[in-house]
Amino acid sequence: MNDSDEMVLPLVVRIERATPPERTDALEAAAMAVLSLLDAPGEWAGELAAWQDGRIRKVVRRARGAEWRRAVALPGRTVEHRTAEVRVHPPVPLDAWPRDLARLQVSGTELADTGEPGPATPPVLWENPALRMSAGKAMAQAGHAAQLAWWASDAAGRAAWRA
Repeated sequence: MNDSDEMVLPLVVRIERATPPERTDALEAAAMAVLSLLDAPGEWAGELAAWQDGRIRKVVRRARGAEWRRAVALPGRTVEHRTAEVRVHPPVPLDAWPRDLARLQVSGTELADTGEPGPATPPVLWENPALRMSAGKAMAQAGHAAQLAWWASDAAGRAAWRA
C-alpha cells in the first residue's frame, strides 16, 4: 500500500477563544468519538473497513466559529462531552481530505485542565504525564488507545465501553 491508498480518520475539536474545552474532556471526547464510529459505522462501513488495515491513523484539527460550522455541515458525528465537542468524520484517503477539513489547523492545539479531573470510572485510559504533547496529539493517542482496547474487548467489554 502506498501513501495515496492510506486512509486517515479526521477528528475536529471545537476550540472557541473565550471558552476552550478542558484538556481531559477533549481527550475523553476524542476517544468516545472514535468508539462511536467503531460501534456503529452506519453508512460509512466501507470507509471504516478500508481504514482498518492494521494501521490506525488519526489526525486532529481544531476549529472555531465559521470553521466549526463548516466542519459540522460535512458528513460525520459530533460527540459532546462536558466542556468538549469533537466531530469524527468518516475515514478519507490521506491525500484527499474534504476542502473544509484540509484548511483547518493541526498545530497549536493547546488545552489545559483548570481543575482536577473527576474520579475515573472503568473503562479507563491513562495519559502518561511524563510525555509532553499537544492536546491534539494526545487526543489522537486517546483515540488510538480506545480503538486498540475496543478491538481487544469481548462483548461484555464493549458493553462497558458503550455505557
